[in-house]
Amino acid sequence: MRAITRDPSKTAAQAIAQLGAELKQLEIIAGNEPAVYEAFNGADVVFGVTNYWQHFDKARDVAEGKIMADAAHAAGARLFIFSGLPQVSTESNGKYTNVQMFDSKAEVVTYARTVLPTVDIQSAG
Repeated sequence: MRAITRDPSKTAAQAIAQLGAELKQLEIIAGNEPAVYEAFNGADVVFGVTNYWQHFDKARDVAEGKIMADAAHAAGARLFIFSGLPQVSTESNGKYTNVQMFDSKAEVVTYARTVLPTVDIQSAG
């Protein structure tokens, strides 16, 4: 198992390493695609999550999720598991439109399903 993290010194990353995962430090951002593709090389299953709260930018959140889906596809992964959310603006018939974090994650799932088998894992907390 390989775990990709921005900060391998964090407690959560160290806990995963203690379970036997190989830690790899990497920023999954636009412009760093070659490193992401390299890090995903050989993966059978990829679990991805974006951090909207790091930047509060819907376009960036979507771009980073798509980079992961594309890298998983290029690696030949059989499955992409993504920490998604429902598309609230659509599901509310436009009543709630300022829900960018939800809509960005839903957009990633919609895209990912066009490139490889994708499971959307949703959490309310």
